Amino acid sequence: MGGYLTYTEYKDSEVEWIEKIPSHWNCTKLRFLLLESLANGLFKKKDEWGSGTRIVNVFDVYSEDDLVNEKSLDRVECSELEAERYSAQHGDFFFVRSSLKLEGIGKSATLLNPKEAMVFECHLVRGRPDLASVSPEFLNYYLNSYLARQNLVSRANQVTMTTIDQSKFKNLSVSLPKLNEQRSIARFLDYKTAQIDALITKKETLLKKLAEKRTALISQAVTKGCDRAVPMKDSGIEWLGEIPAHWDVKKLHHIARLRSGETMTAQMMDENSEFPVYGGNGLRGYYHAYTHDGDYVLIGRQGALCGNINYASGKFWASEHAVVVSPTLELGVKV
Repeated sequence: MGGYLTYTEYKDSEVEWIEKIPSHWNCTKLRFLLLESLANGLFKKKDEWGSGTRIVNVFDVYSEDDLVNEKSLDRVECSELEAERYSAQHGDFFFVRSSLKLEGIGKSATLLNPKEAMVFECHLVRGRPDLASVSPEFLNYYLNSYLARQNLVSRANQVTMTTIDQSKFKNLSVSLPKLNEQRSIARFLDYKTAQIDALITKKETLLKKLAEKRTALISQAVTKGCDRAVPMKDSGIEWLGEIPAHWDVKKLHHIARLRSGETMTAQMMDENSEFPVYGGNGLRGYYHAYTHDGDYVLIGRQGALCGNINYASGKFWASEHAVVVSPTLELGVKV
């Protein structure tokens, strides 16, 4: 596929959040593209999960390619009537209708060419498009486009949970070319996004290698030095191995003072205050007073954060979850 899709003439879309569309496209509501009404999914208790019919869960909608991955689906016990009423078929798309986070609402994924029967669960809304007039691949790209997603998010209701009702889904405006062009656009996007994904993978591999090189470089410098020609000796420490012959080995408490920070609760912190609060894993918030002023290494001292290393500079509050490392005067360093 060479080049980009281009259009010679455009017209007003009649949709507030879409300025212009190609002159031969139409605008319609999502409900007019469906074979049947939107439907909520199946509710099942925990002890009914694990075997039976494949089921599309809310977590399955948050896939990277916005497609339902059949192989990753859980199973649930259901009757023949439930299997028919809550069926998931080729071309069906599934909206998330409730979410703890605003950005999760209205997310959708499409099911393409399933190999076995399946159903969908109660946190999802199923749409079944008329495949004679709309390409499911095109519609999938459209529903997950930035503008469509932002429009759905803006329609959500926020209380304890963020929710959106079916009327907001079915009245979503859709800009639509003819079926053949929809398929061409979907193929074009498949091709271009695959190129971009491949480039991202290469960049991620390069970044991983650079991160590993950075870690190895730092480890080499602080345990072996920068001059590889100097004489070496056994450090007497199994994991450290050899060190330069002119280096010493000391316990940390011989060269630094280690003390826990001061008590700090979430209720005490104020985002409008001046001084950062550091815990066992970095910045936690802000406070109107500080415990330290200078450059310090902080070590996490509790639970999963035990042993985490962070660095703090300037005036800050060290919480009780952090051990503050202060070099001693023995090294000639100001405490």
